[in-house]
Amino acid sequence: MSRALGHGRTQCLEVDEARHHYPTVCVACSGHLDKEGPERTASAHDLIDLDLPASGRCGLEVIQRNHLDHPRQCACGHWTCADPATGGDEVGGV
Repeated sequence: MSRALGHGRTQCLEVDEARHHYPTVCVACSGHLDKEGPERTASAHDLIDLDLPASGRCGLEVIQRNHLDHPRQCACGHWTCADPATGGDEVGGV
C-alpha cells in the first residue's frame, strides 16, 4: 500500500512571537497545577496571524507565532496539557 506524501509550508518565516501554553487544572483529579511543579515541552506549532497594526499605521500585519504546549504534572502523578481550544495560560515573548 502506498502512502500519500505530506505537505507543509515551504517558506521559512521568522518567528515574531512565542506563546507558551500551560494547564492550570489537572484533568484527572481537578487539582490545581502548581507553576513550580514538573513540566516539559510536548509540542510546538507555528501559526500565521493577521493583526491590526500599531496605532497610526494602516493595513494588516502578518505575524508568525510559535505556540508551545507545556504539560504539567499533578501531585496525583497525571500529566495534563493545556486545552488547545482555550490555550490555557499564555505567556508571550520571543
